[in-house]
Amino acid sequence: MSQTDKKRVKVDANSELMKRIGSWFGRSPDTLWNVYESEALVSVDPSESELQVVETYYTAHRVGDKDYRRKNVETLLNNWSGEMDRATAFGSRKPKHGGVAL
Repeated sequence: MSQTDKKRVKVDANSELMKRIGSWFGRSPDTLWNVYESEALVSVDPSESELQVVETYYTAHRVGDKDYRRKNVETLLNNWSGEMDRATAFGSRKPKHGGVAL
């Protein structure tokens, strides 16, 4: 199956992990992932600690003056290691504005 076909064909059902990651982008749990995204997730195989770090970053209201967060699941997964770096840096920032990190 070509990459284009993989982006057109949907999986039969989303896993709980797919639903969790999809929610970071406002996806309904019922919105099926495509095969390409599913394979990218399998390739990344994130640990729970990685997921927690990236989830905190992707669900934060504000991440700084410039928001470089990915806009869709596919680009997040294709750039996972870089996103881990950003999320880790975000999580280690010192709180501002009266002790509350923004």
